[in-house]
Amino acid sequence: MLFRTRSILQLTVLGFLAVTALLISALVISVRQLDTLTTSGQLTVNQSAFAMRASRELIEHSGALERSARQFLILRDPALLEVYDDRRESLHETLAQLLSLNNDDAISAQAEELQGMETQAYSELNAATSQTDFEYPRLLETAYELTRLTSTWVDTRAALLREQTASSQRALNIRTLLLVCTALLLAVLFVTLITRPLRQLDIAIRDLGKGAYEQRIRIGGPTDLRLLGARLDWLRDRLQQLEQQRSEFLRHISHELKTPLAAMQESAALMGDGIAGPVNAEQKTLIGILSNNCQRLLGLIEGLLRHNAESFAIVDAPPEAIKLTAMVEGIVSSHQASTQNTQLKWHTRLDKVAISGDRERIRVIVDNLLSNAVKFSPRNGKIAITMVRDKEFIDIDVADEGPGVPEEEQEKIFSAFFQGTARPREHYHSTGLGLAIAREYAEQMGGKLVIINNTAGQGACFRLSLPRRWQRKTKA
Repeated sequence: MLFRTRSILQLTVLGFLAVTALLISALVISVRQLDTLTTSGQLTVNQSAFAMRASRELIEHSGALERSARQFLILRDPALLEVYDDRRESLHETLAQLLSLNNDDAISAQAEELQGMETQAYSELNAATSQTDFEYPRLLETAYELTRLTSTWVDTRAALLREQTASSQRALNIRTLLLVCTALLLAVLFVTLITRPLRQLDIAIRDLGKGAYEQRIRIGGPTDLRLLGARLDWLRDRLQQLEQQRSEFLRHISHELKTPLAAMQESAALMGDGIAGPVNAEQKTLIGILSNNCQRLLGLIEGLLRHNAESFAIVDAPPEAIKLTAMVEGIVSSHQASTQNTQLKWHTRLDKVAISGDRERIRVIVDNLLSNAVKFSPRNGKIAITMVRDKEFIDIDVADEGPGVPEEEQEKIFSAFFQGTARPREHYHSTGLGLAIAREYAEQMGGKLVIINNTAGQGACFRLSLPRRWQRKTKA
């Protein structure tokens, strides 16, 4: 069957042969019709030429018979009668040939009338004597009438031939157009049959690249492409299993790491409090370093857990009224306190805004954006936070004076674990999760997070756009 070909090559060849066969059929039909039309035209021309030549000969024979008959009636010379007999035979032969053309009834009747007139005149001519009062009939007038009828018949045949030619040409054009349109439809059909499974393959591969492993892959078309689709579905299933194993591994390893880290942090806190004995200044410094790094490791583990799966992300909460200006000011104040030794300059311009949304998600997004600006800002640099509103959206811009983001990395930096070419300032480390989590949360709330007015080497500006009223979407 057409839809169950074994390979895409076989389907391509089949489509080519089908279209070619249709076009060849159109060519053969056209040639046959032209051949039939040519044969009919040639026959019409030959019959018309013969009929006109026969008509002229009848005029000559009729005139000669009239002259010979009158001369015989006057001179009574037997030689003239012999000449008449020869002319008479020629007249009857020409009439027989004219009648054999199967022309119209008027010509046949006129030819039979001419033949009858001559036959009766011949009998009376043989019986005539010098005392007989006999007037030979005017055959020439009848021959001229027969010629006129023949000319009319020839004109009619020519008109019919022209009409037949025009009709055949119209029919040929319509048939050719239909066949060409059918060939084009067949070509479109086969192109669709070939390209549709290829598009399905392209979509399936793109979905695999995006990490969408839930939807089964089904490819139609030729057998080889359906087998390839089955292989891709096997790969999808395998990747899904690996993703589940990775998630389980992250959960297990995170749990296993958090337990000793919590013990280390508790032990450091006890030593710092002097439970295990007196602690000098250097020891307190080392204990502080140990405690800070334990806290940092716990933060990294929590970030991995949040980004790993939705079950570890912030649980969807009902939308609530939020005084966004106060929230942003509080987050900025916490970062100002923790970056006093960097001599960063903070500039804020915040409209008085209230919003309906998820408080924790918004806090995480703004905190991640400010943390990113701090990491990449030079000493004595400036961080500007601007918040404006319109009828439907609220825009929060966070701009720094760091190295900026190259154009080719402006989308990649929102991918998990991506480390760009620009490096954070000393003493700061990046996991590549902050911006990925921020964009994910923004999109979950119906907003978006993008880079605007970015020029490499002159800092970066991130814009968070949030709807003023957000309704949490339930999953199907």
